[in-house]
Amino acid sequence: MIRTEKPHLQTAGRTHPGMTGKNNEDYFGIFSYRFSKSDPRPSILAIVADGVGGKQAGEVASRTAVEMIRRGVEQSDGSSPVETLADSYLKASAAIIEKAGQDLAKKGMGTTATSVWVIEDRLYGMNIGNSRLYLMRDKALRQISKDHSWVQEAIDAGAISPDQARNHPNSHVITRYLGGGRTVPDARLWLAEGEPEEAAEKNQGAPLEPGDLLFLCSDGLSDVVEDFEIEAALKNGALDSALDHLIALANARGGPDNITVVALQVPMPGTEASVESQSPGRRRAGIVRLLVYLASSAVLALVLLFWWLFLR
Repeated sequence: MIRTEKPHLQTAGRTHPGMTGKNNEDYFGIFSYRFSKSDPRPSILAIVADGVGGKQAGEVASRTAVEMIRRGVEQSDGSSPVETLADSYLKASAAIIEKAGQDLAKKGMGTTATSVWVIEDRLYGMNIGNSRLYLMRDKALRQISKDHSWVQEAIDAGAISPDQARNHPNSHVITRYLGGGRTVPDARLWLAEGEPEEAAEKNQGAPLEPGDLLFLCSDGLSDVVEDFEIEAALKNGALDSALDHLIALANARGGPDNITVVALQVPMPGTEASVESQSPGRRRAGIVRLLVYLASSAVLALVLLFWWLFLR
């Protein structure tokens, strides 16, 4: 993979420490690529990680996760996206454990990690912990990742309701994370209501549609802002202003945790694509059209000049 400066999707990302004065242990990254010098197919990777461990340990864990996942994607040939992401998650977990073993102050640190990798128009995603991935299609928002948390497992078991989960004393207990415990990343993408796990796993590589919007966030947002409020913000504003509004809304409700939000949107037809995402043939056609336009303009200018000098 070759890094590029112009992503083929519209992007925005923000992080904020919240209102409690705690250190920001969230970390995110947005990285765009083309496959190789001879293969201009575009892809984009976005990751949100929410570190735990206190002081600077959580910050180290979340940054390590983003960098290791990024490195795994960049070193791949893009032929096996799900396997590449899963392997990168496991290597990130091992690196976090190794760093924790080298410094007693970082013992027990870990992090969530939610990522989305879009290759051309194909969607691949993975998560561990309770940072979330949403898809907004036709102005309807749906969470397509599943939280790895005590309350989500209790909801799945029918022990508590979603309304009870929000204020439950175990609402911040995560059951999977990088750096220890259960480190198996989750490759299920829940694109439809009530679909079985097998179908959710097969959703990897699903095509995105023009206008589709992918939204990633840490629980600093989702704990205090409802899904319908996220949907309304993304529906009614440009990406940058929508993310600013969501962070302000979370902070207005106390900002009890670090807040990180990332959005990627597929351009609508007719929206100019970046040069990096265009094929060589399309670029050549554009150059030819420009040259024809310039030549026509020059001929017209000469005709007008001849008329002005000799015929009027």
